[in-house]
Amino acid sequence: MTRIEWALKAVKQLRKLPQAEQVKVHAAVGALSEWPDVRNVKALVNRIDYRLRVGRYRVLFHVTPDGELTVINIDEVRKRDERTY
Repeated sequence: MTRIEWALKAVKQLRKLPQAEQVKVHAAVGALSEWPDVRNVKALVNRIDYRLRVGRYRVLFHVTPDGELTVINIDEVRKRDERTY
């Protein structure tokens, strides 16, 4: 079983995106409930978190196993550029 939790910072960043992009990001994050069988996810090098690619945007998150429950913590939603990671 998987639970998705959003950090306040990530929610604020999501609200700043255009409405169409918000819908895409929200749908892609919802697909993370099938963890670990998800697409467009990559583990970041020398870090404990992952990134989810949604068009020009990246969702940075980390996964915390909690017994039977897996908690996915959404940390940031950022536009992809040279400084994203």
